[in-house]
Amino acid sequence: MNTSNSFKNTVNLTFENKLSIYDHISNNLNEDGKLNLKGYKLPDDHFVNKNDTSNDFYTNLETIIKSRISNKENDIQLANYIKKISLNSTAEDKIKFYEIAINSNISYIIDNIYREIKRLNIKINKNLYDWIEFLTFKSPHREAVKLGVSLIGIFHMDVFKEKIKILATHDEFSLIVFKSLSFMNIDFETELFELAKKVDGWGRIQLVELLSKTNNKNIKHWILTKGYKNNIMYDYLALLAANCGDLNKELSKDVVDKEILIAARDIIEALILETNLVGISVYPYAAKTIELFIKNTINDSAIYGYRIYKYIYKYVTDEKKDWDFYKENGWTNENRKKIARTLEKYQLIS
Repeated sequence: MNTSNSFKNTVNLTFENKLSIYDHISNNLNEDGKLNLKGYKLPDDHFVNKNDTSNDFYTNLETIIKSRISNKENDIQLANYIKKISLNSTAEDKIKFYEIAINSNISYIIDNIYREIKRLNIKINKNLYDWIEFLTFKSPHREAVKLGVSLIGIFHMDVFKEKIKILATHDEFSLIVFKSLSFMNIDFETELFELAKKVDGWGRIQLVELLSKTNNKNIKHWILTKGYKNNIMYDYLALLAANCGDLNKELSKDVVDKEILIAARDIIEALILETNLVGISVYPYAAKTIELFIKNTINDSAIYGYRIYKYIYKYVTDEKKDWDFYKENGWTNENRKKIARTLEKYQLIS
């Protein structure tokens, strides 16, 4: 039975000439395996943005969806339809299933779906196998793909392990792909590390957070020098990178690599700004780290840009702060004044 054709013909959606999300991502990978800029715009962006109905495909799809099903019911309904599809692969069941899936937030309900699948004792068979394969690799809708990816893990469909890693190169799918892989026989930390290196946005942030408990020196070094970088905001990973990568210890070495110093500049700036998240106010090595950074860069300050020194100066000379509160971070009146005088001496505050 051709599952995808049966579904397309019955639901009367124009899947022809519309790339699936999987094909879209596959077609937009660079030689290094990372997604190019064109690849970030997914085929269902118009559907996700309900105010934009310029694409006939998504407009037609929305007319089919008569009502919105509340999220708290979706996990149970989806699990029930999974069982129906496994027992009797009818187009009607697939249509209802698909409507629910694309209007759900799969990331939030997949754990409940998993429990329902176990409770219902659903077993993988050809009907279900074909349908999961269709959802994952032929669908142009992200939530359907996420559900397919999750079910690949839940039903231990290890044959698709490498293919779903391609989806993980888009931040939308990075975390859910890793969750799916975690059901399989894998080296968790290695897989997590490889996935984290392939993304730059929210996927990078989520995966690096999971990596942060590592004891692997190479991974810790990568988090400190590269892993904190993302295209959302460095603030999200700056504190994590400083702690995980032992920034203060790296700066204490007799010879500090330039790569470490550049990372220290970025991380210290993000910590000081504390734009949306706590940073330097909770970093226990704040004073020591800043002192060491200045010591290692002051003679080559132009290389690191003058902005960082201005941020540091503004921070240590802020008398409105309750500095007694920050004693645990190593701050004293003496070291703050010393830092300020050093920056003034080298004329780095104008």
